[in-house]
Amino acid sequence: MSTGKKFRIRQIRRIRERIIMLVIGIIIGLFLFQLFAVPANADNRSQKYKYYTGVFVRPGDNLWSIAEDYITDDYESMDSYIAEVMQMNHMSDTQVRAGNYLYVPYYSEELLE
Repeated sequence: MSTGKKFRIRQIRRIRERIIMLVIGIIIGLFLFQLFAVPANADNRSQKYKYYTGVFVRPGDNLWSIAEDYITDDYESMDSYIAEVMQMNHMSDTQVRAGNYLYVPYYSEELLE
């Protein structure tokens, strides 16, 4: 085999190696981009944590007035919030009396420990 032919074969191998490395690099780059990319429709709101607290029912309070103090935008409606409060407190109707102690949920962006 002549020196020119050997040189040409080495050139072709180097070109193939470079093409293969380029393709591998592109595949790895696409994988990393997909792994770390933030979707365009990502929710930019901060994380909220659900907590529970207890409240004493005061004279004149009802479930709606208590709900107004603790409900957040995380609930679909006042009715869904009150339904959750009733379920948590094993209530069969919406009647509350002064002195009762109720557990109510609320959301906060602050992580409590």
